[in-house]
Amino acid sequence: MEYERALFRVYDRTLDSLRSDQPVCDRLCGGQIKPITLCRLLEFFLLASAVILFLFLLIAHNGFVGDAAPGCLATELSLLRQALAVPEASNGTSSVGGPLLGKRDVLQLRLSDTASAFAVAVPGKGVVSSNYSASLGGDANDMSAYSAEYRFSRTPALLYLPDGFLTSHNVALINVTLSKACLTQGDAALQNMAILFEWDTPVMNQLLALGAAGMVENTKTQESWGWGTSILPPEGGRSLAAAAGFKASVLLQALAAFFFTATVTAMMVRMLISSGVIIMFPLFFCLRRLGLAALDMNILTLSYPWLGVPVEILRRQRKPVAPLIVAHIVRVIVLYSMYEASQIAWGLWMYDKPFPVGMQLEVYALIMIWEYFAMIYLRSAAGIYYLPKFALVYFLGFHFYFYAYPYAYFDVALLVAYLLTMHSLVYGVTHFEVPAASRLEVSFEQPRAFYTELPWPSWHAALPPSWTLFLPLNARHRNIYEEQPPAPGGGGGGPGAPGAAPPPPQAAAGGGAAPGGGSGAHPEGREEDVELQRPRRRSRSNARGRSTTADPDSRRLLDESDEDDEEDDDPSGTFGGRAADIEMGPLLRHAR
Repeated sequence: MEYERALFRVYDRTLDSLRSDQPVCDRLCGGQIKPITLCRLLEFFLLASAVILFLFLLIAHNGFVGDAAPGCLATELSLLRQALAVPEASNGTSSVGGPLLGKRDVLQLRLSDTASAFAVAVPGKGVVSSNYSASLGGDANDMSAYSAEYRFSRTPALLYLPDGFLTSHNVALINVTLSKACLTQGDAALQNMAILFEWDTPVMNQLLALGAAGMVENTKTQESWGWGTSILPPEGGRSLAAAAGFKASVLLQALAAFFFTATVTAMMVRMLISSGVIIMFPLFFCLRRLGLAALDMNILTLSYPWLGVPVEILRRQRKPVAPLIVAHIVRVIVLYSMYEASQIAWGLWMYDKPFPVGMQLEVYALIMIWEYFAMIYLRSAAGIYYLPKFALVYFLGFHFYFYAYPYAYFDVALLVAYLLTMHSLVYGVTHFEVPAASRLEVSFEQPRAFYTELPWPSWHAALPPSWTLFLPLNARHRNIYEEQPPAPGGGGGGPGAPGAAPPPPQAAAGGGAAPGGGSGAHPEGREEDVELQRPRRRSRSNARGRSTTADPDSRRLLDESDEDDEEDDDPSGTFGGRAADIEMGPLLRHAR
């Protein structure tokens, strides 16, 4: 309960300005703009930006990706084959006397605002074929003057070798200059899209159209992309059965990507919020030792009771606190290291194909933002029901696009998913959470509308087990305004049961729903404190990790202040100070 209440305080304070809706920007705007108006403007901006960017994505995709891409590079290589009188197959090892663009060749590309051209240089023979002109800015007889923007080879190791090594080992250099007008097919809109989104995607699709595995390097940005034949579409297209199987595999890959990234990130967010704040305790101890006696340890105990109460119990019993603090710090280090290592595993399992540099981390960042939002702000019934579905659709939509094409405008598609996700978050706060908080659907006593109920008792200041993240939501709280009025003639009964006793109130903790359907992908359970000496009716409350008790005395965490803490030495030799007396709940008192 206390863990959920701590999160609810953040939620409640950030929604105060929206609920009051007092004008802001008094001097600059004449006091006419209200916070809710600014949020609505932000919603419109995010949605409009996403729609415009999506339209740009459609234009660029239809002009440069897949079968829609013009065969400019293939045309130049075909002309070069005719000039050299070599076969069109690309499975040989040398460009001279054998197939063109073999495993011992390096293709160098650059883009030109004028015409396309080609040239081939073979060590010991010089330039064997060229149709360059002076207007293209290169000398056909001086291959060293050629400034390549992209380098491609079917043998990736060749791209890591210096030029001197290549020339001394009989590696042919195939220089091709592609006309931008050919790539854009003379379309001004495509020209603008290529300038806006850069030329990496058009060039990559020109190389992928050759049907060979290999590696390409952008010499300006030093980015490189390698691929195998497994990501290339089969020649002649897929049959109906093969196409259906491919689409099913795309769906399964997208769902697997969502499952692993969302669940592991949810556990990481839970750990960072619950254990990451442990560093505040040694910091407070050190500041008090340095003479800042005004610092009250009760601030930490009340702010983070799932950590503060155990610390106070240890100090009250004159036991060392350092092992508990070190254990939490080690937990943070170990689990965060595992999270970083899991990103490497995900890269091998789910993102083993060419993609823009940094895209993978941006996907993880999107999930991290969503999980933090769900942990703190996803509390109303409507928000829990709708927002995870939208987040899931946006995540899967991007991954459908990512897995469906060998290389496309993945970074642009991810930006569209970002904008749509941010729009859904802002929309959820203004249209779901603010009204829910105003009508007391969520409150300090019932911080989350849906939760997971666990039937066994627990300590109300304890965190719920981490495995409760994976339980479904199975209960809902209702405030007094949602209760059915008592039927005439006696007790409050539900529909169809006049006079029946009301059902026992729910008493489990609600979980922050991660994107994954209306039930939430990562609910956290909470357990109920029950006075073991005598059975009592459970009180109505809800929170993640919350427990309740009928005994009002058990709701107090501290019954003494810690004003004289700095004056008492710590016989345990840890951090010093006298712990405040703590009155624990009935369950803990009974256990002792």
